Amino acid sequence: MSDEQTAVVDEQAPVDDESTQNEVSKPDDSLKELLAKRDSTISRQSKALEEAQAAIEELKLAQMKAKEKEQYLAEKRERELTEREKALKEETISYRKMRLLAKYQLSDDFVNRVHGETEAEIEADIKSLVELMQGDVQKKVNEKLTSNQTPKSGDDSAAEGEFGTEQEFKDWESRLTNEQRLDPKIQKKIFENYSKFSA
Repeated sequence: MSDEQTAVVDEQAPVDDESTQNEVSKPDDSLKELLAKRDSTISRQSKALEEAQAAIEELKLAQMKAKEKEQYLAEKRERELTEREKALKEETISYRKMRLLAKYQLSDDFVNRVHGETEAEIEADIKSLVELMQGDVQKKVNEKLTSNQTPKSGDDSAAEGEFGTEQEFKDWESRLTNEQRLDPKIQKKIFENYSKFSA
């Protein structure tokens, strides 16, 4: 190669180097631009993703609160329903008690003293109450009859002269005081019973 050719090659070589450098630098710049765009897009998308996740979390919280409200309202309705059922049950039981007390000719004052929930339980309790009361009354009557107390002029059996046996009449008469014997009503009952038992 001649000097001229070498110079041309030398001149061309640097030109080639510059163009290569320009060409190489151009892709670097465009790559940097692409990377910058990508980074900004990723950054925007990351922010959007974070915002979307925050929104989803808020919705979940709002839904959980709504669900909690629904659960609270459902529990409240259940409590109210239970209270109404309990009140209705108590009224029904009270009605049964009053009806059965009337059946056994007892006062409504015993409603709170009678126990049971079913009609059979209530009736059994009322029957036992009646038996206790009758037993207590019979006991008091027997005590009265066997005691040494003299009947007063207003005594039910003495005043009415209702004696089942002659012995009952004689027991009653023996307990009378002299003052009671002077009462015209008692004298009449004594006479009627003497005639009744002597006949």
